[in-house]
Amino acid sequence: MEHYSESKMSTEVTIDEIDVKILRELIKDARAKLKGIARNCDLSVPAILKRIDRLKTTGVITGSVLYLNMSEIGYMQPASLMIEVTPDQEPLVIKIVKKLTNLVMIEKSIGQFNLAIFLVENNFKKIDYIKQTIRRQTKVGKIQVSFWQTPEFNFGNIDIKPTGS
Repeated sequence: MEHYSESKMSTEVTIDEIDVKILRELIKDARAKLKGIARNCDLSVPAILKRIDRLKTTGVITGSVLYLNMSEIGYMQPASLMIEVTPDQEPLVIKIVKKLTNLVMIEKSIGQFNLAIFLVENNFKKIDYIKQTIRRQTKVGKIQVSFWQTPEFNFGNIDIKPTGS
């Protein structure tokens, strides 16, 4: 097992109180007007834009996301599949998942399961079919399926604090 040293880990980006205020405003509404953010931070719009650009350049802000209520458009069943598969079979399983599902996200993970798949479908039978198709592949171990109700994202409770000096 490989151990990570300080040199292998990414360096932490320094953010101050104003950056924290900007991030909190953007968490509340990613489409917030720069003028409103500037007013709340007691800065000019160009200063806010410069800070947001720096936060994007350093990777603190990676983008904004639109969240759909999938049940309103016929996809009643969000689910996650956790799959135990050998590394040499991962590409095949990923290909199958991309072909068969309404994929939301697929990530490699560490632990008992090494693939985490999040998807939406319109019924349980489709999810069971996907699971059985994956299970028929060689070198696929356990598959754990979890069904979700409509997810609710709550990033507003994350306690962002200034970093560094």
